[in-house]
Amino acid sequence: MKKVLCGLSIMFIFIISSTCFADSKIKQRQAYVGLNAGIANYEINNTPDMEIPILIGKAGYFIIDYIAIEGRFGFGVGDDSIKEENYYGDYASATVEIDRVYGAYLCGYVPIKDAASLYAIAGYSEGKVSGKFESNLFNSYEDSDTDSDFSYGAGIDFYIDKFCVNVEYMNYMDKDDYEISVISAGIKYNF
Repeated sequence: MKKVLCGLSIMFIFIISSTCFADSKIKQRQAYVGLNAGIANYEINNTPDMEIPILIGKAGYFIIDYIAIEGRFGFGVGDDSIKEENYYGDYASATVEIDRVYGAYLCGYVPIKDAASLYAIAGYSEGKVSGKFESNLFNSYEDSDTDSDFSYGAGIDFYIDKFCVNVEYMNYMDKDDYEISVISAGIKYNF
């Protein structure tokens, strides 16, 4: 509940403050598509973090000035591994990859002069993660898990005619025993 209230508070601040920029020369387009590339940080309790390369496609539509609905679909383009070994030579290792992540979101934009916009994003995501686990103490096995969660993030778009480049932080899943967040950069085309 705390995450939901935090995300809604951020969205409310961006929506209210966007009215201060009504005279901005930035013309928000009605629809857009984009592609971001980034690093997903997969944090599991009591283990080192894993960093997995990821691609995320997105499409959105401005339902009113400064407010857009957005859909996303992403997948890992690699994996990451960790290996722990003790003094006696016993070891355990894990290799993890992100099979997919997708969701629906609400985005609130605040223009900065004529060249850029800050934005906050919040919504619902579902994702699937797969892993292979090995050890000299137990048999190797593979497993996968599909989960969903409230998601939130923030970013900045820099406009170049109908295109823009962006940098973004997004927290897709924040569960009790793990978290998946992504730092990415990308390009977007405004129709």
